[in-house]
Amino acid sequence: MKKREVKINVFSKKVVISFILIVMVLTFVSCTSSDKTEETNLKRSQDTEFASDSGVRIEKLSEVQQKNLHTLAKVWGFAKYRHPDITAGNINWDAELFRVIPKVLEATTKEEAGDIMATWLNQFPFQVNTLSKEQEDLYRQVKEKAYLDVEYSWIKNRQVLGNNLADYLENLSKVKVTDNDNGYAVFEEGDIVNVSSDSFMDNSINYEDTGMRLLGMFRYWNIIEYFYPYKNLMDEDWDQVLYDKIPELALQGDKESYVLSIANLTTYIHDSHGFFDDNFKVLPQHFGAYKAKATIFNIDGQIVIAGREDKSPLKVGDIVVSIDGTTIEKIIEECNKYISVSDKNRFTNAFDYYLLRSTKEIAEIEVIRNGEKLSLNVPCYYNSNYDVKKLGQDEKSGFMVDKKIGYLNISTLESGDLDKLMKKFKGTEGLIIDVRYHNAKMSEYIKFINYPIGEYIKPEVSEYQQFYSSNSFEPGKFIKSTSNSSGRGFIEKQLDKGIDSTTFSKIFDNGIIRTSLGKVKDRHQYNGKVIILMNECTQSVLETMVMSFMDAPNATVIGTSSAGANGNIMDIILPGCIQTSISGLAVTYMDGSQTQRIGLKPDITVKQTVKGIAEGKDEVIEKAIELILKN
Repeated sequence: MKKREVKINVFSKKVVISFILIVMVLTFVSCTSSDKTEETNLKRSQDTEFASDSGVRIEKLSEVQQKNLHTLAKVWGFAKYRHPDITAGNINWDAELFRVIPKVLEATTKEEAGDIMATWLNQFPFQVNTLSKEQEDLYRQVKEKAYLDVEYSWIKNRQVLGNNLADYLENLSKVKVTDNDNGYAVFEEGDIVNVSSDSFMDNSINYEDTGMRLLGMFRYWNIIEYFYPYKNLMDEDWDQVLYDKIPELALQGDKESYVLSIANLTTYIHDSHGFFDDNFKVLPQHFGAYKAKATIFNIDGQIVIAGREDKSPLKVGDIVVSIDGTTIEKIIEECNKYISVSDKNRFTNAFDYYLLRSTKEIAEIEVIRNGEKLSLNVPCYYNSNYDVKKLGQDEKSGFMVDKKIGYLNISTLESGDLDKLMKKFKGTEGLIIDVRYHNAKMSEYIKFINYPIGEYIKPEVSEYQQFYSSNSFEPGKFIKSTSNSSGRGFIEKQLDKGIDSTTFSKIFDNGIIRTSLGKVKDRHQYNGKVIILMNECTQSVLETMVMSFMDAPNATVIGTSSAGANGNIMDIILPGCIQTSISGLAVTYMDGSQTQRIGLKPDITVKQTVKGIAEGKDEVIEKAIELILKN
């Protein structure tokens, strides 16, 4: 890996490609990932005293202990991402937490706890570093791009911490992190933070182990505290969340309680990138181990069947009322407890996997069909990974309305399709670009498809998306970084500026960037109307696509607001083989306007109706056709 002092190219256009890859679907990292091999070479890996058990057990928790653990969690996290020996990989900071917890629990006052923590930290002396000329220049550039700071005035609160602990932390705050390649948060090219290697000692755990449970919470809380770029958009006081959750994690000693408590913790970030999984599938089994092979639409809070297996008694257009006697409203409420969503009213992507579950192989699902209430016995399957498409999701790209309109469905496009289709669509009156649905089999090619599409529909290059990333020198601070652009000539300009053409070739297979002769493809300017379709399933990389299309001169966006989760995905691994994630980069419009949580807004709102779904009508496409053919 590159050392910090040679990463001057952070702000160059050469890192644009690092930011383009906004992967929508998280591929969870196994608890036996290849990162472990690299981890075992670090000095901290030699400290294995607590590899199988922390030795910490708490049966009762006093208010004083709760307050002291709250302070310890913050102190431990503050040092974790700043102390030179920790960021160098020399200290097992998880093990050190387990060494100090028992002593902090024995303290009867905050003053005593502060002295204990100060004595503990003083075992790890450090010197405030002096930056080299090269580092100083880069640090100055970073400061000029300041965007957002975490609030940590608490390190100066001597009434709570005591003088010795406050002195240590204030001095540590002066350290500028210049080498974090072996730390718990690694800055990769483009200042994208990778915390997935922060998982040593995290395979199977004893769920009665209080220390491991607290480690799970402390680790997650501090990752959010220092590396979550949307912390300013959270509704709750994150510090208060930490304090309130301590008794829950400290005292509940079984697998289900622990996993559900951590799942609940992830909901406070209000981020639909907050995917959650564990090796034991505790969360889906909480809703029922068996799942109906069906998928849903959220129509103004009503759960409507959007697709189902052929033999299911459910029908597309059915409104779900209850499952096994539990109202759908109660089930949605339960989903909100454990599944993170950017907006509680736009939950189709996040809740689809959890809503139609049962503890039985045959679920009693009550629905409304054509105004009549029906009780159906619906077959369900154990931990079903079904492949049921929503209405319109599986439509193939091609001509519509006697070849007057071209239709591109992002979820079904395959490598090599685009240029063939656009050649056919050249003289059409309009082009519909359907960006409503993600396809789990979507290739890397499709995730970059907005760039060649931009060559067709945007006559010139324009910036459409601003990124904000973590400040690697000072954890908890964020900076305005690069922007994203698209339009006619963008691809050629990037190649001319020295973007690695081999990288492009690997990503854009089948000659999307270059012909077999190695020349940039000549794409015609499309002059017809462009209608872009989106809905609440439009999330992450799909939102990036919509942003890149929407400023085309003849473009109109129709449908409903998008999911509101954009940026890259940062994987997090927690004790007990819990895998979760967050948005790692912040994204806004070029003027700084917010997209996270509120989503992208259509120019014209068009909603699917229950009646239309039941009749198999795609009302959004119908409106798009109407707009194109209208004089």
